[in-house]
Amino acid sequence: MDKKSLGIILGVFLMVAAVFFVKGISQEESQDYIPNTTASTNANTDTNANAEESTNGDSLHERYERIKSSNKPSIIVFSYEGDCCPGTKQFFDNYNEQIRTLLKEYEDKFETMFIDLDGVTREDGEIVDIIAEKNGINQLASFVIRDSEGNPKRVVEGPFDMDEIKSFMDGVL
Repeated sequence: MDKKSLGIILGVFLMVAAVFFVKGISQEESQDYIPNTTASTNANTDTNANAEESTNGDSLHERYERIKSSNKPSIIVFSYEGDCCPGTKQFFDNYNEQIRTLLKEYEDKFETMFIDLDGVTREDGEIVDIIAEKNGINQLASFVIRDSEGNPKRVVEGPFDMDEIKSFMDGVL
């Protein structure tokens, strides 16, 4: 796949993400309001792709609140694990493998939250929009590194250099 095709595919994902953001912004009454929902979601707080059981049935809202109240720095990942065209699927498979390696390495030092946007319910979509807006996320695949007070320190969009990110994360600790 050439760079132009990859650019088009990423552009489409950006537009889909923008729709989620616009809907969330227009429907919010307050930026600090996060609806409490127990709806099912694919957002995991574990580095294992199929680790739903590790969330103990907690809602996306509850998991986000747990990260916010922690005294540890955190990483919140926004990605996609659904079926799509082969080139896009390969991109996300590679990205998700790389990010999970990073999360695994820092699991004792950082709180982690992996939000898979495939199959997110409408209620959780509103929460995802709020989380993304509060942390400066503008596109898929992205992640935010936050300090122990919950302040976003760096947003990383798209492919990333593992050594550079590890160095930055070590500086946050």
